[in-house]
Amino acid sequence: MRALTLPDRRAAPGGAILPKNRTHPPRLPAGEVEVWRAHLDDQPIEAGRLMHALLSPDEVERARQFFFDRDRRRYLIGRGILRMLLARHLECAPHELEFRYGPNGKPALAGEAGTAGLFFNVAHSEGRALYAFTRVGEIGIDLEAIRDLPEWEQVAESAFSPPELAQLRSCPAERRREEFFHAWARQEAVLKALGTGLGGATPPGVDAVFTVYPLEAGPEFAAALAVSPAARRPGQMLSWSGAAAANTHRAATSIEGDAAARRHLS
Repeated sequence: MRALTLPDRRAAPGGAILPKNRTHPPRLPAGEVEVWRAHLDDQPIEAGRLMHALLSPDEVERARQFFFDRDRRRYLIGRGILRMLLARHLECAPHELEFRYGPNGKPALAGEAGTAGLFFNVAHSEGRALYAFTRVGEIGIDLEAIRDLPEWEQVAESAFSPPELAQLRSCPAERRREEFFHAWARQEAVLKALGTGLGGATPPGVDAVFTVYPLEAGPEFAAALAVSPAARRPGQMLSWSGAAAANTHRAATSIEGDAAARRHLS
């Protein structure tokens, strides 16, 4: 597994998020797509405290609004992992990152980091999360638990385009429910890339704007990625291990202080 580094908060002089004199190439070259997966429920207890220290006040407030502890913890862990992965690409401290949100809630980098040309998207379902990164343009990723949904046929009739419906109906009857979720994931990945919100029909002509790739997310899950045709096909999915957050916990308190906070995540 790749070794990650959580940089010293003092590594960017004057509070700048991105080094202005970078002479080496970015970690994610143009045209490449990187996809990570994480099991949010499998992270160690210490991870929640670490992630809480990385989040902004508005993220902490959102976490407080979850009624169930399980959902609150999933949000803290998932958001913290996103910050760590973004910081890895941008060579900054995770807690320094700022976000802005589109009309339908799609997150993007704000501030100086927003000029770095890094695009990302996140999906989560039933304690699992997927993260996608690229520099080639807008990107969308979706993850769906394949589950009992009595009205799935009615949902397909109202939300799928004629070609999507035809593909669904061409499947053997015993596989149609599973295929529905794969088709739903493909559609939602495109809609998330567009930033137009979830649950609508795929706009006509979108095939020329995005290439959609199926992703292997494990048994009982369907996943898909939508990205510019100029991007390369994503390689093997990377896994975020529970040890990654645990190994940083010992130095987590230095994030808010003046001590160096350089740590390696394995």
